[in-house]
Amino acid sequence: YMGILVGLAVSQIEIQSPTSLMNKNIDINYEVANFGRIPYGKTLVGYLVVPNPPNACQSIEPIQRDNRTSLSIFLLIEDGDCSYDVKAKYAEIAGAKLAVVVSKQDDISGKVLNDNGMGSNVGIATVLVSKSVGSEFKKAMEENAETRVTFSIRFEMSQTKHVDYTVWLSSSNPNSFKFIHDFYEYHKRLGDLVTITPKYVLWFCLSCKKENYQGKADNDNCVSHGRYCAPDPDDKDGPATGKTVVLEDLRQKCLFISYPDDQDKWWSYVSKFAESEDCQKFMDDSCSEDLLSKVGADVSLIKKCMKDSFEGGDMKNDNYILKEDRASYILQNIPYWPAVVINRQIYRGSLLPADDVFDAVCAAFTEQPKACELAAEQAEVGQQEINYSVVIVIVIIVLAAFLFFMIVVYKRMVRREMAKQMDSQIHNLVSQYFAMNDSKDNTRRSDNSAI
Repeated sequence: YMGILVGLAVSQIEIQSPTSLMNKNIDINYEVANFGRIPYGKTLVGYLVVPNPPNACQSIEPIQRDNRTSLSIFLLIEDGDCSYDVKAKYAEIAGAKLAVVVSKQDDISGKVLNDNGMGSNVGIATVLVSKSVGSEFKKAMEENAETRVTFSIRFEMSQTKHVDYTVWLSSSNPNSFKFIHDFYEYHKRLGDLVTITPKYVLWFCLSCKKENYQGKADNDNCVSHGRYCAPDPDDKDGPATGKTVVLEDLRQKCLFISYPDDQDKWWSYVSKFAESEDCQKFMDDSCSEDLLSKVGADVSLIKKCMKDSFEGGDMKNDNYILKEDRASYILQNIPYWPAVVINRQIYRGSLLPADDVFDAVCAAFTEQPKACELAAEQAEVGQQEINYSVVIVIVIIVLAAFLFFMIVVYKRMVRREMAKQMDSQIHNLVSQYFAMNDSKDNTRRSDNSAI
């Protein structure tokens, strides 16, 4: 199993300009963040810009676009001072199509850029490059002020005719079931072209291991004398325990194993489990068995599978089903969960919305299935509709602004005309007033002369 996860080794960054940087043939290794929308099967081309502030931990000053090119903007961001998802969000708001974070270290292999709360709101990809690569980028930008540092990056998946994917999940994690619930429809579209294998994340009791799993009794969070455990989902404030989580994982695994030709039962059960607050809260047998009946599963068959999976049918002994998943988790070095592994390549990016994972699965086919082609066409039409909507909104805004301008101009003209009329009227009144005074003065003079 060693090396089963190839990460994004099949992807690559290719320098487009300047020539001086291209001629260096530098080896550009990078890690892709586990959040945001990763455009699998597509290529991004853009030029590098250093933001202000350089660490992108707060609002970035407006970026002056290079009008000589229509390429996308890639922001070259300093590491540190805030989380990666925060940097990516500010980069996205600034108009960037890719956030390139420069690590403070040269060795970045295996580095995981996790979602710290903002990731679900990020709509662009983020990559981490080594300190030395970042230095080469900055040096080229300083030495070639007139020539942009431009490169392309393609996000690829290992391709096969039939795609296998594994979902790593846990009954204690609501996001696991939310993803399964949302991805079910996409899985059905692909039919026999894909095969899913659910595996469950399990821990172990360290102190129990030191006793060679021969302690007197299991604790509340483990089975098999501490070989397989899970964290308490409600921190001892509720009825569920780590042990009930492990048993629920085992129940779901038995459901999947017991109906190899009818996996819809597993999909339906997990989806219903995701919708049931009571089952997630209590994780008791009655609630789960009621769901099993609703999806048409034989409850006695699942209970037998669970019991028989323990050596001698004793829950204190080892369990061959849980043992296999635990061994795979360790050997494959799964860095986070819930996680999806497609054709032995771990998926990077947000699991929700589930259509992003669907795009990644489609990118893993040597020949695109009709379902993938149809989804791509619908996405393109949707983008065109969005573009048309944007144009309409812009036109409305421009017309509204023009109308407002005309109203302001009209009001000024009216005021100016009214002012002229007022001035004319006042002038006439004043003239009449002076004319009357002059007439009175002349009359007085005549009278005085007569006297």
